[in-house]
Amino acid sequence: MSKREPMADKSREAKHEPTFAVKDFLKTWLLPLSGLLFFGVLFIGTDTHEIEHPWNVGDRYCDSSSRIQDTIERKRILALGGQIIREQLKLHPYHARVWAMYGHYFIQKKDWDSSIYAQKKALALGSGTRINSIEELAKRNLNYALSQKLNPYFSSKDTALRMIEAAEIPGYKNIGLTKFRALVYVNVREFDKAEAMLKEFLLAEPKDFDALYAISLNYFNQGKKAEANEYLNRARQVDPQNPRLQFLLQKLNQ
Repeated sequence: MSKREPMADKSREAKHEPTFAVKDFLKTWLLPLSGLLFFGVLFIGTDTHEIEHPWNVGDRYCDSSSRIQDTIERKRILALGGQIIREQLKLHPYHARVWAMYGHYFIQKKDWDSSIYAQKKALALGSGTRINSIEELAKRNLNYALSQKLNPYFSSKDTALRMIEAAEIPGYKNIGLTKFRALVYVNVREFDKAEAMLKEFLLAEPKDFDALYAISLNYFNQGKKAEANEYLNRARQVDPQNPRLQFLLQKLNQ
């Protein structure tokens, strides 16, 4: 017996078996740690999925209503979406995303004033944020609603400019409003103001068809055909199928 004991010790050393302290550590910590790691992976995995907030449900109702043919059902789905978002606004009155969704609801209703108001609230609350930013969407929706409201008034200078001023947010630069002012000045043939504003806008948005077409028209109305052709060609590169191109092309070729 006394001779076998040293041999057992050497065999254990040759196999590099853990000492008691290491075994004890493995039993005490390894299994719990591996369990935590497993659940941590599950947590990280599930955390990458969007949380189903009620306001997302409401927004989807509003969005899907536009694809429903039946008028009664469309109104019902839209009203349901609006109700859900209003309830969320009561709970989260300072949440920019909910205000933006509320503005989207009013776009579906073609209530341009209410949409502009809601998007202004969204931009005032959420502009400048980098995580989950709603800024670009809110600004795009505001400008869309304003364009629809302005559409019958672009040739009514004072009325249109008042509407654009009402869409301003103190301390916030919305370059889209510069384009709308320029379009008003194109329509009333205040050429210098229109040109300056359109060039300012095009520095920020060089591929905006409306601005390129408007500055081309602005030059054409002054008899500056070379400049008009230059910007009309740029507009054609952006949207070659736009039906407005043909009208001005015919004018320039006369």
